[in-house]
Amino acid sequence: MNLKELVEHVRVYYLRDSEPPYLWPAKELKRYLNDAQRIFARHTHCITDEVTILTASTTSSYPLDKNIIHVYEVYNDTGRRLARKNRQKLPVTTYEGKPIHYTVDAGSNYIRFGPTPDDEYEYKLLVARLPEKELEQVHDVPEIPEEYHLALCDYIAYMAVRNNDTEASNTNAGANFREDWELKLRDAKRNSYHLRGGSNQQVVNNWVGGR
Repeated sequence: MNLKELVEHVRVYYLRDSEPPYLWPAKELKRYLNDAQRIFARHTHCITDEVTILTASTTSSYPLDKNIIHVYEVYNDTGRRLARKNRQKLPVTTYEGKPIHYTVDAGSNYIRFGPTPDDEYEYKLLVARLPEKELEQVHDVPEIPEEYHLALCDYIAYMAVRNNDTEASNTNAGANFREDWELKLRDAKRNSYHLRGGSNQQVVNNWVGGR
């Protein structure tokens, strides 16, 4: 469904606001739709992409695009996967060479390679990201999978009702829309996790007692 179809669907089937003059301007519903797809992408990691980083000699840290919310895997030019390290367990390296591990600095959105590159190396990153652009034109389509487009409608309706009126009927309707949205968000997050993990997922135990 595109922007126009989603807005009309919310008007007719959720808000019962199908006759002009409309209670909710299209601009308002469009803003809620853009908020919904950003929230959905951030919580479910349903938009994945592959990006390339070319290192430079003596430079260990590189900025990531602001839309990247998680780095899943990093591969070198031979297809070998680099080890992911957290900041506290980074090896102390004072030498330069071809990187064999990486960490992502929380908050700053930088990726840091180790050891520090001694040359130009190309790395492929599998990432989860936010939508690249907002929906503006009537034929624009959300980047999240089509099977979840109706979940966005729940959020639009919830925000529209919440911000329009405080009457009991609207308050109850808003609560129902919010509950439906949160359930679909939870299910989509679980589905995305299973798709990424495959059929043989394992629980990682961080207990280090006895070492």
